Amino acid sequence: MRSVLNHLIQRHGEHLKDVFFTAQGWLDPRVMFMVDGGRPHAKQGLEMELSGREEIQIFLGLPMAGGGCCSESSFEAEFLRPGPR
Repeated sequence: MRSVLNHLIQRHGEHLKDVFFTAQGWLDPRVMFMVDGGRPHAKQGLEMELSGREEIQIFLGLPMAGGGCCSESSFEAEFLRPGPR
């Protein structure tokens, strides 16, 4: 799973490293992913080996702002576009 996140960082820009990982290199607690519809915690988490046939979904929980009201935003539009933000 870690290799998938690293591939996304290489393909879409180094700015994703700050989205996926903390300064200490841990997975950011707002990042959640599912492999074949299930949470991979029981399957070694980030170190889970993938065959390339799995369906992977990555979710980013947005922090609350402005008194608890949060707006919906597309992960792809917000974080996968090239260039500075």
